[in-house]
Amino acid sequence: MDYSYPQVQLKKGKEASILRKHLWIFSGALQKIDSSIEEGVIVKVFNHNNEYLATGIYSSLGSISIRIISFVDCEIDIHFFIEKLEQAKQKRTVILHKNTNTYRWFHGEGDEIPSLIIDGYNDIFVFQAHSLGIHKLRKLIAEALIHVFKPKAIYYKSESTLNKKVENEWLYNPNQSEGKTEVLENGHRFIVNWVEGQKTGFFIDQKDNRYLMSQLQGIKSVLNTFCYTGGFSVSAPKFELERVVSVDSSKVAIALCEKNMALNNLDSIHTAHCQDVFEFLTMNKENFDLVVLDPPAFAKHIGSKHQAIQAYKRLNILGMRRVNPGGILMTYSCSQVVDRETFEKTIYSAAIESGRSISILGYLHQSKDHPINIFHPEGSYLKGLLIHVGN
Repeated sequence: MDYSYPQVQLKKGKEASILRKHLWIFSGALQKIDSSIEEGVIVKVFNHNNEYLATGIYSSLGSISIRIISFVDCEIDIHFFIEKLEQAKQKRTVILHKNTNTYRWFHGEGDEIPSLIIDGYNDIFVFQAHSLGIHKLRKLIAEALIHVFKPKAIYYKSESTLNKKVENEWLYNPNQSEGKTEVLENGHRFIVNWVEGQKTGFFIDQKDNRYLMSQLQGIKSVLNTFCYTGGFSVSAPKFELERVVSVDSSKVAIALCEKNMALNNLDSIHTAHCQDVFEFLTMNKENFDLVVLDPPAFAKHIGSKHQAIQAYKRLNILGMRRVNPGGILMTYSCSQVVDRETFEKTIYSAAIESGRSISILGYLHQSKDHPINIFHPEGSYLKGLLIHVGN
């Protein structure tokens, strides 16, 4: 069948990764491509013998030239997206919980359409494109989204991910809210502002780790650094809790963090600092039973990897020194170019320089509603450690 998509041919032997179901084709693998092919168009991929391999979205930006969306020769229409969204929805049925109405309903490569992110805040859905190709398909995807999930409204937020080449907009039922709503996560209440907030408004990928934190025992004091809107602050274990300190350099984030703490009746034991985290950890000598280090991505590309490793090391040295003997450190990296092995070696180096006795109690990952495609291990971007800090 021919759906009138432009064709791309690969060099001999470059189809191996596609046959392993990997979803990226790099520019060096391309043998023949029509110079008239525009950025973000759907293309059909063939091997050197002109045998069909896959259908994907073309990009001339960066090293990834094609992101595969189908290994079956089919038309990329509303029925295609309805099927993909139905599969993503069914995949998450086993993790739905009555005390949570905030989920990532579509996670790029993890749900077999790279660059497509859909987060649901109760019945408001926030849709984000990480490539121009997905942007061009946004109205078709929104139509399929309405069919499958029947949301109250859909907000499209891709201005930041596409370098201001597009504008954020309502794709369905505009002005349903002021850009914020109250949601439930693990029984905790949060105000999410998807218009002014980072990413789609909330870091849903830490949902499972926040639940784990809430179940810890013997915690009286908590320091939450890079706190954003207080996800870990609100989720602090309540049984013996006496004090929570939140630190972030953003005034907007700190203000919403304070609102979220009050919403959960924790404002009486909460102190917020709008300050650089490194500066706070250096100047403040108070120790805590539990310290959370959840920084933004220090490395967004391979060229900044070394600098990022040094930043993670310095941060963790400072963080380890702020944990009471016998206390807990939860430390994370969301930098995709810093793999888990490198991150753990960095924590090892920090432990030596901090002079503390360190034991790993658990390995932490992104939430289960951020699935990892087994053929695309790069999707495992969030790594963390649950650490016991001795003397």
